[in-house]
Amino acid sequence: MLSLQLLGTPLIRLETQAITHFRSAKSLALLVYLAMERGTPHSRASLMTLLWPDQPEENGRQNLS
Repeated sequence: MLSLQLLGTPLIRLETQAITHFRSAKSLALLVYLAMERGTPHSRASLMTLLWPDQPEENGRQNLS
């Protein structure tokens, strides 16, 4: 079970293990966004535009990977 506490310092748990390291703030933002919008399909293109609106598509694709 995935648990997210987002008020104050974010606390992410998978089962009983705290997840403390994210590659970037945007990777944490992506996790939170997808968790809040669960059940809604999101295309890679829309996520790239959301997180990296000013970068070329190729850069966004690499960042999302």
